Amino acid sequence: MTDNGIGENDEYEKVTMYQCIWCGKLFKTDRLHKCKFSPKMCNCFSCRHCRGVDEITVRPFDNETRDVELICGIGKLSECAVPVREMAERHWKLACPKWQQLNDYKGKDSYMYHIVWQIDKRRAESE
Repeated sequence: MTDNGIGENDEYEKVTMYQCIWCGKLFKTDRLHKCKFSPKMCNCFSCRHCRGVDEITVRPFDNETRDVELICGIGKLSECAVPVREMAERHWKLACPKWQQLNDYKGKDSYMYHIVWQIDKRRAESE
């Protein structure tokens, strides 16, 4: 008890939160989040063919927002790269017919590790 007679924990209420296993974000409900890193979406974020972001395709969008395309390692699909904003408008569900899940995929951390590795590989090849 403090000097004013109120216990230290009286100012807090216990709440339940839900953490997405794919991106780690916290939510009040477990029903509304459609995670872009979920393999169910069959999009570039969990695909083993994704080669990262192509800096050349960064372009202005709505004066302030910038959109990027993810590089697909399959030659036939490289011209059909889907801008990230377009994937977002589809609620991240891409259902790519050539999609294959990354090995040992565990969500956002796996994607980030894979992409950083791909970017470093491209830099080494260009030098």
